[in-house]
Amino acid sequence: MNFIEKYEEGLHTFSFFSADFNQKNIILNNTEYPLGYVSQSVANIPKDEMDKLLRWGAVIMDYHRFVNTLGYHRKEFIDFYRKLQEMFCFLKSFQIFSFFDFEMSMQLIDKIFKEENLDCYEELIKIKHKLYRRTPMKLSEEEKLRFSKIDEMFQLTRRIGSVYSYLAVDTANFGTVIQNFVVKIMDSNSRQKEQLAKSAFEFFNDKLMMAFIQESNPASEVMDGFSVSSRQWIVPVVKENNGDFCILRRIYFRRLMDLYVTDLFDSLSAGHYLWQCKVCGKYFLMQNAHQQLYCSEVNKKYGVPCSHIAKHPEITDVKMKKQKKSDSPYYLLWKKRNDSIRKNKSLGKYDENISAKAKALIDAYFDRTSYDFEYARNDYVKDMELSRIYEEVMKN
Repeated sequence: MNFIEKYEEGLHTFSFFSADFNQKNIILNNTEYPLGYVSQSVANIPKDEMDKLLRWGAVIMDYHRFVNTLGYHRKEFIDFYRKLQEMFCFLKSFQIFSFFDFEMSMQLIDKIFKEENLDCYEELIKIKHKLYRRTPMKLSEEEKLRFSKIDEMFQLTRRIGSVYSYLAVDTANFGTVIQNFVVKIMDSNSRQKEQLAKSAFEFFNDKLMMAFIQESNPASEVMDGFSVSSRQWIVPVVKENNGDFCILRRIYFRRLMDLYVTDLFDSLSAGHYLWQCKVCGKYFLMQNAHQQLYCSEVNKKYGVPCSHIAKHPEITDVKMKKQKKSDSPYYLLWKKRNDSIRKNKSLGKYDENISAKAKALIDAYFDRTSYDFEYARNDYVKDMELSRIYEEVMKN
């Protein structure tokens, strides 16, 4: 993904970037992620980092306003260039920005702020003064063409601030909003689609919350709540990773906030939502209405997933609310295999002894997912293949 979509085509596409969507996923850099994954990435940014993002947004916006108001000043342009470089280095540490092509962005700002172009901008300003004086100077067609190209490059320096100033501030503001929205969902225990829609309606129609979004946004174009200004196409594409063909919605966004809002509301429509883990405090993505309370990520302090910690109070000396077996994200696959084993037994395909051993094996695999996250993420689905289960039982 690029922060700026095809800048070489001219200013009419300069302010847009694109992302693809299907019914259940968002496609970033040709990789599918479940709807809501973008929101999760932003929600897990620590508060002190969000404060830094807001400050960076304000810094870039100040330079943007200066360039647009006062025109060309070499020192400020050089400072602007350095600040953009510093901000990019800072943004690279965030998961949400890992989907974007920083190298392309750096090539662009290197191009428009390089020394020879700064010299040209100075020359351009002098020529413009001469063109508009009482006795204007005349330019040849060749000179007009040359200065037209320089002027276009100069306009990029004025437009680039409007694009990059929103990167940090939109991320920080959305992070704060989504964290508060999760509190709303958890307080009402809203997990069904209809309940999620009701919580969203109540939360995002709250005038105080919308006023907060506006007041905390140091942007030249203050947002009217969660507005989305985008262009949408339905496009046939080829997936590069496997060569499959599919039809996707390709949406062109002007600001990151527009992408965040689309991901959030599309995820709620699909029944996906965020929940905050009661053990580690991180936000995790739920793709069904199960009553999962704890994430399946490995807790760095204890070396096992939080869902395992919650089942074993001796680890933390704190007794936590029990989570049902059916609330595990790995339960659905276990249930499918369990139903298949019972069906094969009733049809007489396998006797009681083989069926019991197959059931014990899938139970062992399922239990392992509660404490071995690497296994759950990489090998669980493969081990739970029905043919593989019976093959393992027969071998033993």
